[in-house]
Amino acid sequence: MTEQTTEEVVEDVSEVIEAPGQETDPVASLTADLQRLQAEYANYRKRVERDRAVASEVAIASVLTELLATLDDIERASGHGELTGGFKAVADQLASLTNRFGLEKYGVEGDLFDPQIHEALMHETSADVAQATATKILQPGYKFKERILRPARVAVTEPEAEQQMAAKDLYEKDFYKVLGVDKKASADEIKKKYRSLARDLHPDKTQGDSALEEKFKAVSEAYDILSDSKKRAEYDEARSLFERGGFRAPQGGYGGGGDFGDIFGGGNPQDIFANLFGGAGMRRGPRKGQDLQTESTISFKESIFGTTLELKLNLDGKNPQNITARVPAGVNDGAKIRVKGKGAPGEAGPGDLFILLTVKPHAIFSRKGENLLLTLPVTFAEAALGADIKVPTLAGDDVTVRLAAGTPTGRVLRVKGRGITKGATTGDLLVTVEVQVPRRVEGEALEALKKFTELTSDHDVRSEFAAKAKS
Repeated sequence: MTEQTTEEVVEDVSEVIEAPGQETDPVASLTADLQRLQAEYANYRKRVERDRAVASEVAIASVLTELLATLDDIERASGHGELTGGFKAVADQLASLTNRFGLEKYGVEGDLFDPQIHEALMHETSADVAQATATKILQPGYKFKERILRPARVAVTEPEAEQQMAAKDLYEKDFYKVLGVDKKASADEIKKKYRSLARDLHPDKTQGDSALEEKFKAVSEAYDILSDSKKRAEYDEARSLFERGGFRAPQGGYGGGGDFGDIFGGGNPQDIFANLFGGAGMRRGPRKGQDLQTESTISFKESIFGTTLELKLNLDGKNPQNITARVPAGVNDGAKIRVKGKGAPGEAGPGDLFILLTVKPHAIFSRKGENLLLTLPVTFAEAALGADIKVPTLAGDDVTVRLAAGTPTGRVLRVKGRGITKGATTGDLLVTVEVQVPRRVEGEALEALKKFTELTSDHDVRSEFAAKAKS
């Protein structure tokens, strides 16, 4: 069995250290040894099977990656005509082999561009697309299970810079006033105020009141800008210029409205609007509908493993709509998910719906990055003598961990691979030991504790404490 340090939790169980001079019943001792051996063997089998599966997957992925260049050659050859003879037989055999191992080819013209699985080699713009789209597959992508072996290399066509609100619209809107917060309000204050307003103004609660619905949209728009630190900084900069009279809305186009170069340091004032609202400059065409935002609360377990939300929202002020939204595994409290095309209607199509997630705390688990955390209560005897303790996992099963003799409160033990999985990364389960001290000790236990105090009176745990305090 592999030797482990005392700081690390192990799923295999080592020998329990008994107190010196302790008399044990031979039958009970043998029974305990047998139970420990059974637990050790069960954990050993689990670990071996898991390690074997991981090693097999890594080895297969490595071999498949080496074959990609050959698959590319075959695809180029087939593009010049049908394969024949021995070359076709080899190509068919290779295709059958890679399919059997689970190699998946992906990438189709018309797919929405996703930087997680696509690599953009060419860019162009067009009024014919509403979102960034892979309009040409230059080289297909391949994946094995959840591993991207190679991203699909594509030519991306993006929509022409969306025409956003006119400068006059921008500087007349005081988003701080809309939310009712001070310009120096913190991100938490803005979030708290928005949630309060969103609850009161939500279309499901206002029941078709058009004035309150417009106010809800305005609040959502204001929060979208002020909740994003970059957008907020750019908005504050632009607003400051407007309030000082440093910018005047152009009349009849950009040709005759003032010297923007002086105001923006030789740059283009449209850059600020482009960064804030995803487009550039003054409105010249149809506008996409307003993005909307709502909130939903999910359990801690749902945030770790993912879930599907079933929402019923009154988006148009008329009839409630059933909306399904998938929450990916590993999301954090305060994350937003987007449901495309479920916002307010507009001339250039509906906007999107953003769902702000609130994760309910778990009774014993918490998280830090991709690691799961829990505090494990242990008795004084377990901490002093050492013990094998079963620890629950969020998945529902238990792992047996070894507590070394003399383990203090606060020691963090690690169970590898039992944390949060996001993509190809899996965190660990970090277990913090907390020694529980009984509130009352009576009878034989009290006498035993007094005897223990007498036997250990020559050991001063604070021998260096005072000296260190004065140094």
